[in-house]
Amino acid sequence: MATPRGLPGWLAAADVLEPRLGGAVKLRWLNGESDNVHSGTVTAWEVQRVAEYTVDLHGRVRFHLEPVGAQAAVVRFTNEFQGPDSLRADRLQ
Repeated sequence: MATPRGLPGWLAAADVLEPRLGGAVKLRWLNGESDNVHSGTVTAWEVQRVAEYTVDLHGRVRFHLEPVGAQAAVVRFTNEFQGPDSLRADRLQ
């Protein structure tokens, strides 16, 4: 889900993802705009539990998995974005 293989299915392609604290990340949004490539840093990483990236323009993107029983998990997705209201409203679509 928050891996280079899983991300394109619902968020963005991970052109670069170094799965470790302080690693590099480069996400390419798949909405057809050629300038939608944004770089950042892995700001939290706990294998099978937490993946967090802070990416220019898109802010902090965090995935937190909590096991629910033996075969399921709850995924909490957080995107902390600071910017003008016009861009903030665009991120909610």
